[in-house]
Amino acid sequence: MEYSNILNEKKPGFIIYKDWANTLALLNMEQRGILLSNMYAVQTGGTMVEMDGVTEIFFTMIYQTFLRDQEKYDHISEVRKEASGKAKAKREQNREQKKKAEIPPPKNKDPFLSQEEMDRLFLSNAYY
Repeated sequence: MEYSNILNEKKPGFIIYKDWANTLALLNMEQRGILLSNMYAVQTGGTMVEMDGVTEIFFTMIYQTFLRDQEKYDHISEVRKEASGKAKAKREQNREQKKKAEIPPPKNKDPFLSQEEMDRLFLSNAYY
């Protein structure tokens, strides 16, 4: 059987499942070493070592698990990417709404009133 590499630069590793222990116990140490070497080879883009029939049967089972895990990883990554985009858009929308809700700055940036403005205010409030 031909196995293609499952190389993914973003993914830092791969999973070895506990439930493989009983299967691995049926292999001798040389077969386990070949199996582990080939697991790394398909994950990192390396060259696979030739396997005997029994080791290849177990490797095929493991390889199918790797493919399922990769599909799940890709799906989760895509969902998170979409959610991140939506959250970013919502933050931008909130910033824009906040800017619109702010009180505009006064036209006269000088905190002091001119003499003309003080006279007008004083005279408009005078009772004579």
